[in-house]
Amino acid sequence: MQIIQEAERQKRQLSEYEKKRLKYLFSRNIERYLDQLYGECWLKDPAIAQLCVDSLKYFDGTRYRLHAWCVMPNHVHVVFTAVSTGSKLDSDLIPILHSWESYTAHRANKILGRNGAFWQDEYYDRLIRSDEELAHYIDYTLENPVKAKLCSNWYDWRWSGCSERIKQLMTD
Repeated sequence: MQIIQEAERQKRQLSEYEKKRLKYLFSRNIERYLDQLYGECWLKDPAIAQLCVDSLKYFDGTRYRLHAWCVMPNHVHVVFTAVSTGSKLDSDLIPILHSWESYTAHRANKILGRNGAFWQDEYYDRLIRSDEELAHYIDYTLENPVKAKLCSNWYDWRWSGCSERIKQLMTD
């Protein structure tokens, strides 16, 4: 990339702005790649997609509050608030993600008759700091199948949804 080449030519470290810009450009490319449904699309299997939705909903209200979700053919979006244990945010987040990933990977691999890694090692997470950001990420999550041209309205996508509270806010 041009930003990296320029920093190397000048024999300097990337600035914070340059790092943020690269992260933004990289995530845009990843989003475009995912929206074009590249990669393994195991989640297009209705049984596996439903397994993921059920897994997300299972501890809703106890370990976390689920706000919105969308299971796409090759990735999943989830907006939730961890029910804090009073420790660091990571210590709340990691067990939740591990629970979803390990349960769904084990079951999905059985359905597919395969072994091995099911989920990618990396994931994107965002710390939401305001009601405006929360609204943005809920909208982004729900509109993902529309953006990928899988349906014309988010509520027509069988494997997406939101909490009753969010539905009420959307109709007010």
